[in-house]
Amino acid sequence: AISAAWQAAENCQVFFSIGTSSLIEPAASLPMIALQNGAQVIEVNPHQTPLTPKCAYSLRYPAGDALPVLVKELS
Repeated sequence: AISAAWQAAENCQVFFSIGTSSLIEPAASLPMIALQNGAQVIEVNPHQTPLTPKCAYSLRYPAGDALPVLVKELS
């Protein structure tokens, strides 16, 4: 599964980092891989993380609050 995730991160245009995924390895490496390959990274986390300054957008809400609104707006 992690190999498929790394490949997806290498080839995506937009990458969502949700919750603590930017803090715990090996998931923390995925947004960095996406950034290195030109993706826009969007962080959804109520707290600032080491990833925050590198993100195109940083949404300071719990995932359970932010994601339903994003899905509704994008539909």
